[in-house]
Amino acid sequence: MDVLDSTDPLDWAGWVAAHDDSLVLEGLSATGNPLAQGAAVLCARWISFPQEAIPALIPLAVGRDPDIAPMATMELWQIAQGWATSHPNQEEPGLPSGALDELSAAASDATLRADIRQALALSHALLAGIEESTSED
Repeated sequence: MDVLDSTDPLDWAGWVAAHDDSLVLEGLSATGNPLAQGAAVLCARWISFPQEAIPALIPLAVGRDPDIAPMATMELWQIAQGWATSHPNQEEPGLPSGALDELSAAASDATLRADIRQALALSHALLAGIEESTSED
């Protein structure tokens, strides 16, 4: 199955389970290949540790591609929500270094569409709260 052949998130999860997470992370960085990036964005929340995709999703969310930017923004939100409900534990890697700062800067970018800025700000607030609560444990 080609990831883009389906609109069902469970198909995307199945694709990720059958392949290596590194394919998704590489796809997010596939500059000049919007189909590969789009497929990777759809699959990012399904990798073993989705927070590892955050640094690659941020530039896509603030990019100028009218299809990928909102998709990446929503994927960041989905990852933040999923991580918040899974209650991260000590065995799980935390956020990649600098991810919160990058997300904060992106949410403050006045050149972005208002809806994207708002979603990035909400993702940042949720992830910052998770980081704060796990560092207190």
